[in-house]
Amino acid sequence: MNKIDRIDLEPKNGRKFGTYGWQVRFQSTVNKVKNINRFFSDKKYGGSDLSYEAAKSFRDAMEKEYQPSYPGSLDAMRKTRNKSGLVGVHRTIYKCTKKYGTYYYPVWQAHFPIAKNKNKSVRYSINKFGDEEAKRLAIEARDRGVEKYRLNNRKLFKPPNDSSIKIWRYLDFTKFVSILVNKGLYFPVANKFDDQFEGSFSIVNKKLRPMIHKELHVNYNEKQIGDFFLELKKWICISCWHINEFESAAMWKIYSSNSESICIQSTYEKLVQVLPKNIEIGLVNYVDYEKEWIPENDVLSPFLYKRKAFEHERELRAILNLSNKTNFNNLNFNKESAFYGKWINIDLQLLIENIFVSPNSPKWFFELVNNMIKLFKLKWEALPSTLMDKPYY
Repeated sequence: MNKIDRIDLEPKNGRKFGTYGWQVRFQSTVNKVKNINRFFSDKKYGGSDLSYEAAKSFRDAMEKEYQPSYPGSLDAMRKTRNKSGLVGVHRTIYKCTKKYGTYYYPVWQAHFPIAKNKNKSVRYSINKFGDEEAKRLAIEARDRGVEKYRLNNRKLFKPPNDSSIKIWRYLDFTKFVSILVNKGLYFPVANKFDDQFEGSFSIVNKKLRPMIHKELHVNYNEKQIGDFFLELKKWICISCWHINEFESAAMWKIYSSNSESICIQSTYEKLVQVLPKNIEIGLVNYVDYEKEWIPENDVLSPFLYKRKAFEHERELRAILNLSNKTNFNNLNFNKESAFYGKWINIDLQLLIENIFVSPNSPKWFFELVNNMIKLFKLKWEALPSTLMDKPYY
């Protein structure tokens, strides 16, 4: 149970001052994961209203970050008193009963979740592998198990309510031709996007990160995290789509440089069907970067959050993580980045439902688009934008 309680304790036992403020409590339902209690005093924050806002901001951030029933990258880094220094990995004596007797031998054991309220243990014999190697294998098994569970239960990539909803990609003619030539979709890297906030966190993260990390026993510092995400932006490739049941006049103006542009229309379920399984698809969250915490328990979180100013985009993102990093355990990037982006080969015939030509485009351009479609022996026929329909009086 996670809540905020008001604390008003009058002075007693000769004390000059009382205790006034708000208490945030997180009561864990998981064994060996401590409860969290943090007090926000009126005196420190300048009054009851301000201390409540600070407590609420902390509570909201912790609800996104602290998920004891959902182990993530931060949970895996929690300190422990066992000999490995990591949660879920420990040295023990294993009892093995067989037909000819009972045997005891030393092992390093890894313990991790595989489903809700269900765990798995694997053991590595110290007699067989040696102490250091058995420990290393156990740590790797724990990391793989936790990561598999986390990815299977991650709540970051949210699908639209209607899987058959239409999605749109507005682009100029040269990019359309490149799609036909390369028989796929281009995923540009995030550090090439115009928005300088791409892949970044909010002011709230800057303010609360020391407090949140202290509660979660995370040892990273600001520079480590900043350097990690600046580098990670070179490895995250993103295909952006507008989600809407209808064409958007605003999107034509923003993402097509002139009247000689086109729009590809598909559906969410078809995009999921044609893309490889290692590409994840989800809706973008539009938040106030001055007031809301962006989760840090998934390295892809900041790439699915944008400022409120972009809310009109109604964006759906397909994200390819070429770094293969899923947490901050290793801040080293050993390979070269994707530079500008990556082409993903797909079945265009299956993906694309319609192709629309931009409003007010000249007749010759409309014919050029259809000729290009025929040249590549594709089944579609370009359609005029619905914004070109004549009004009725």
